[in-house]
Amino acid sequence: MAAILLALAALSAAVPADRRAAAQGNLLQNPGFEGDYQPFEGDANRRVAPGWAPWNAPRSAGDPSWANVTPQSQRARNPNRVRSGEGAQELFELFATFTGGVYQRVNVASGAPLRFSAFLNVWSTTRDDPDRSLEPAAVTLQVGIDPQGGTNGTSSAIIWSEPQRFYDEYRQLSVTATAAANTVTVFVRAIFLEPVRHNHVYIDDATLVVTSGTLPTSTPVAILPTETPAIAPTATPEGVIPTIIATLPPSPTPEGFIASPTPEG
Repeated sequence: MAAILLALAALSAAVPADRRAAAQGNLLQNPGFEGDYQPFEGDANRRVAPGWAPWNAPRSAGDPSWANVTPQSQRARNPNRVRSGEGAQELFELFATFTGGVYQRVNVASGAPLRFSAFLNVWSTTRDDPDRSLEPAAVTLQVGIDPQGGTNGTSSAIIWSEPQRFYDEYRQLSVTATAAANTVTVFVRAIFLEPVRHNHVYIDDATLVVTSGTLPTSTPVAILPTETPAIAPTATPEGVIPTIIATLPPSPTPEGFIASPTPEG
């Protein structure tokens, strides 16, 4: 019996901490993005994992055809871009930019202190090597919580994590908030601002847990584009050169973090 207990203890220690936390109280449905991906609202180009829904910022008047498009979504096709299990959510576009991701509404107790985390991975490149990002687009990655349970990914009520930029590896992003209603909504957001050949974001292993104690009051963080400086045109495979106008995000620090802008009021 003692040997069995020791073996079980060793097995538990070998399980990653985020997996143990998920097993002990993850409030999300399908946090691993597994299952049969279904077309969202009948659109076969927008397939999402059960329990999740896609979202994206709408286009503005005067946007060029490649800017702020509705990204395609599907189960990750490259197994090297799946962190665990058999599936990961993938959102992508070719020679286009987008701001978007996925969200899920969750029933909670009003006033509950919450932490939302998710692992993200980016493939952005002017080439076709599926495992390397060469000459990538500028990208900003965040996770967020709407304490009021709204489903508008551009809402100023959303509390976002500090923006990050990285490629070709999974990193965990986290944010905390206190529920202001009996339902909250968790969001994942990727912002691609340059229309390179491939702009892909992958999402896996998300968790939403009730934390102990009371969280400090958080201020929503927003990094929506405000200006459109011109950048050099990029040729498409067919030789057509679009006029490129994009908003470049803040410069990353050596650690890969991007300085946060002034929060919205």
